[in-house]
Amino acid sequence: KACATARLDKTASQPAADSKVAMCHAYKGHADVFATFFDTTSRRMVLGTLGDAFESEDHNGTRYDTNRLIFEVGSKNIMQFSKDENDPIIKEIYATTREGVVWFFDQSGAGNTGALWPGLDTRPLYKGAGSTSVNPTVKLSLTGIEAPHNGEVFMYTRSGDDYEKMLGSAENWPKDVDVTETGGKHLHMYWSFNRPGVYKLKMKATTTVGDEEQSSEQIYTFHVTNHDVTVGDFADYDGASFDGDEDGEDDEEDSDDNDDSQSEDHSINVQQSNGSFFINGNNNTVYVTPWPGAKMQQQGLLGSNKGLAGNNNGGLINGEHNA
Repeated sequence: KACATARLDKTASQPAADSKVAMCHAYKGHADVFATFFDTTSRRMVLGTLGDAFESEDHNGTRYDTNRLIFEVGSKNIMQFSKDENDPIIKEIYATTREGVVWFFDQSGAGNTGALWPGLDTRPLYKGAGSTSVNPTVKLSLTGIEAPHNGEVFMYTRSGDDYEKMLGSAENWPKDVDVTETGGKHLHMYWSFNRPGVYKLKMKATTTVGDEEQSSEQIYTFHVTNHDVTVGDFADYDGASFDGDEDGEDDEEDSDDNDDSQSEDHSINVQQSNGSFFINGNNNTVYVTPWPGAKMQQQGLLGSNKGLAGNNNGGLINGEHNA
């Protein structure tokens, strides 16, 4: 019922957030977590979510109110990067982890795990706008994050043997990306979370509609846990923390030495844990911070900018930041 009430018409206005409503758990199937739409009432772009099978296959391609969604990342997403991985991007991620352990989404799909397959889609914006002109480039920006202690999120792509950073909360990772294609674009990327806990990603989409530059902001909530969310085993998130200990230090964890097998479902050199693999989370403290080393200007962050289609419009991201 929570997912049914979270549905929206693709050209509807974005409702105000309501903390009292029941939340819809998005835990399986394809979902374009970041999706842009066109509000035909206000004639403005809206940033939201286009979901598929996480509710049921009868509702593929449905727009959902992102304020009513929790994106679940569970035990079947737990992977272990090899310490011998040579790619510099994977090495950067590895350095932030405990012995290479991440909660991982594959660019090419969920495989046989039954987990969520998150991507992005800008096409509904152009379809909804009809004859209204919309610039072929939508800039998607990660403007802020709430995360567990030492928690980071990384989004990156791969073409052939080459990885490319897309968005990430860590220092030296891009904070915005240009998504360019006439009529909109649909794509997927790798995701890695390096700690269990609650992540709130503050995202912003910017483009030109008609002669006006428009932007839309949205907060996306991810619950990263050791539970098997593919069978509906959701953690109790009402407390101050879960899967964690009480100090704010990085502890040494014992990994499962008997699980050395390489995953055949992923093109990155990873190891998949068994269901009993447990990582302490250090989640008692949630930090709301700008990026390490960021220089604040006009309440904005001076971040790097990476273009998926060759455009590189670097510069100040003007926005509201909770620090």
